[in-house]
Amino acid sequence: MLLNGQTDQYHRMYRSALESASKYHFFRAKTPGNKILLFVGDLRSNTDEDPSLVTDVQHLGCFVGGMVGLGARINNSPLELKTAIQLTDGCVWAYQNTATGIMPEIFSMQRCPIDGSSCDWTDDDSTQLGKQHGFTEVRDTSYQLRPEAIESVFVMYRITGDPIWQEKGWAMFQAIINHTTTKLANARINDVTNAEAPRQIDQMESFWLAETLKYFFLLFSEPDVVSLDEFVLLVFLSMHFPANDKSTP
Repeated sequence: MLLNGQTDQYHRMYRSALESASKYHFFRAKTPGNKILLFVGDLRSNTDEDPSLVTDVQHLGCFVGGMVGLGARINNSPLELKTAIQLTDGCVWAYQNTATGIMPEIFSMQRCPIDGSSCDWTDDDSTQLGKQHGFTEVRDTSYQLRPEAIESVFVMYRITGDPIWQEKGWAMFQAIINHTTTKLANARINDVTNAEAPRQIDQMESFWLAETLKYFFLLFSEPDVVSLDEFVLLVFLSMHFPANDKSTP
């Protein structure tokens, strides 16, 4: 338990936050095969009425699966772990269902009915974008070398010990390396929906080294390498580095 059980304050804060997030932010979307996947949407509220969910999904939100997974481990909660797996698999799905194999920065999904009625997938013009099946809109097609999805995949592997998470992570890694590698480093790309020629942007975020590659490395390391029972991994602030600039240190 946190702080050796000296206080339950943080546990109560987490439980309250998770309850609200599960109620208002998490949603199941319609996908081919009718898989049970969860995504994290935006919440909008301008009145005293209940806030409304906007089913815009951001790569930045993919850390939530790992966060809920760590909470499930602390709380010894199989139900919370199930939620964590469905959230993480939602982000893995977003990688698998673009032409490049890389998740877009921002996209929209069709939410399953909240009244419990059929969530069966229907393939029509509003849910098929080229080779991308399931997105109703891709508002930002870029990939910015972000770490959040692989962070949750890494946490899921460490918590469950299931090698399927390594397989999912390896597919993500291969797709990213295939499209972002330059002569000197790795670059952002402008369009993950274009498998033929996604344009590389001459910029490499510092979190590519500080976080993204770190989680890929740890995913395939022995569990005692930076054990999550002993270490807390912090988030680094991002900086911009040109990916093709020979003067970059």
